Amino acid sequence: MTDDLARVVRAARTPYGYTLATWGAGILCIDIYGLPGLGGVLLFIGGGTAAVGIVTWTVRNRVPAAEAPKTPLAATHFGALGVSTITAWIVAETLPAPWGWFGSSAACTTVFLVLHSAQDSAARAYGSESHEIGPVDVHLPPA
Repeated sequence: MTDDLARVVRAARTPYGYTLATWGAGILCIDIYGLPGLGGVLLFIGGGTAAVGIVTWTVRNRVPAAEAPKTPLAATHFGALGVSTITAWIVAETLPAPWGWFGSSAACTTVFLVLHSAQDSAARAYGSESHEIGPVDVHLPPA
């Protein structure tokens, strides 16, 4: 069972983080603009979709890493969630409705994807290093 749990957790880490990021952006927009109508919802969805499309186009010729890093650092999303939420808030406070719905979602999505990727790179680099403490060679001066 623990092997299955490990597989499920690794598979869910990015969608889970992105879900939290977009929910946060949406709640901030609701707080600033009020409940959206159909147009606001479509703009919010469109902003996220456009951002994913642009980021995907940007990396279209890259070969992805074979596997996600296995360190807990890769799954926490502290930096990606915090910064993407603050970015969504800044955009929502800056742009008037209805364009703030689009801009907030697009900014949140872009920032989350970029910072999540950076966090994965850092976790992969950290995980590739040996963190074992080896023997210590101490040279004392003669007494």
